[in-house]
Amino acid sequence: MKIALAPSDLAKTLEKKSEDVEAVLGKLDNGPSRIIHRVQSPPGGPARFEIFHDVLVRPILDWVATEEERAKHERELARAEENLAQERSRNKFYRTRALLVFTLVILVVVLGAAGLW
Repeated sequence: MKIALAPSDLAKTLEKKSEDVEAVLGKLDNGPSRIIHRVQSPPGGPARFEIFHDVLVRPILDWVATEEERAKHERELARAEENLAQERSRNKFYRTRALLVFTLVILVVVLGAAGLW
């Protein structure tokens, strides 16, 4: 199974700049360490690359899946931290409000008691 992807698709998947991905692809497409090659693109379409050695496909797909899972976990963790910060802020607001109401009640009681004397 071979999958040919455009540099822009790889950049999006890896959350990297397209220019950086294209530079790396250029190095991997040339010389003795060549592990990818260009494939025929639709007319007017961007260059597409696929893995040259079939033995690398499965480990690379596994790595991509692992990286996607890691990125998803990081997004969920950031969302949870944001929710926790909002909850702490909300709790602080309600504690401050309760303290203010309690202080006003004490003040009313003290002023009422002072008026009775």
